[in-house]
Amino acid sequence: MAGCLGGGGGDDDVQFLTDYYNDAWQSVWDDLEPQFEDETDIAMSIEEAGMSGSQESRLSQLIQAGNPPEANTSTFDQVADIWETDQLETVNDVVSSIEEVNGELNAGGAFLGEGDDIYQIPHGVYVSNFQYRQDVYDELGLDEPETFSDVLENAEVIDDAGGDLEGMRGYGLAGAKTGKSQDEMLVLLASAGISGIGLRWQDPDARDELEVWWPEDTVIEVLEYVDELSQYSPDPTNIGWASSLSSWVQGEYAQCYHLNAWPVGVTAQTAEATTATGCVRSPRTPRSSPTRCRTASIRARTGCPRRPLTATTSSRTPSGRATPRSGSSGSTPIAWNVP
Repeated sequence: MAGCLGGGGGDDDVQFLTDYYNDAWQSVWDDLEPQFEDETDIAMSIEEAGMSGSQESRLSQLIQAGNPPEANTSTFDQVADIWETDQLETVNDVVSSIEEVNGELNAGGAFLGEGDDIYQIPHGVYVSNFQYRQDVYDELGLDEPETFSDVLENAEVIDDAGGDLEGMRGYGLAGAKTGKSQDEMLVLLASAGISGIGLRWQDPDARDELEVWWPEDTVIEVLEYVDELSQYSPDPTNIGWASSLSSWVQGEYAQCYHLNAWPVGVTAQTAEATTATGCVRSPRTPRSSPTRCRTASIRARTGCPRRPLTATTSSRTPSGRATPRSGSSGSTPIAWNVP
């Protein structure tokens, strides 16, 4: 949540800009608006502005027009450039109110601020995951990947599978200019042991001086991996956060990078809605697909085995300090350290 230099829809109105805009969140907003107005006698307007670049663009547009919202939520840290030009109000009062109830906040580097002034506070935690379709893996006899090379090999097998899997691609690689593509590249670099900002402590124990660290060979290796992966993906320039979820549900590819269990959750939610209206099988889904969604901590089943979006999904989380895997052959030079 970030505080803006207030303006909103009118002198006495409160305008709230958000990137949470699915059906479930719409229900929350529909309840929040009248509740806020009943308690404060102030009208509230909640605008859903999309994710990534579109949400940031809308916020900038409102500020430039002299009509900024009173509050803004962003899925990612999209307001740093706006904060840098002194166009945000602090959220110190919000933080104080939270701490009165819950005690001192501790969110590491997630706060945006300087000194005692805080301009943005986190409203969620994200974990980077590699996601794959368990039913497709079972159909093709694939093993869970542990290295970049494994992912590539599985992507090729899926891409060439044909039959009931005709048209399904081996991987969904994000390439839209903002949002998911940036996040995916940073995670790949981190999986290879490189900080996304290209810095590291000169002395990890002293932690008093930073140095630029951008090992050329490893960076090139990651870029070459991405280039190879793109051969098994739909057009990457069309894949962002929102589009990747809809593509996953439609069975356009069987492996991808995503946050938390979003693909699993959206798939399960859509499957539940579909159960009420009957089963529809997609040619991209194997006829023998079990109807379940799975992560390390989530297992859900429904009763309809033939619909395009109820195939098993597994997500594995790379560790936060993943490093390159050494090997004599060089065939698997980079690995996700999967627990």
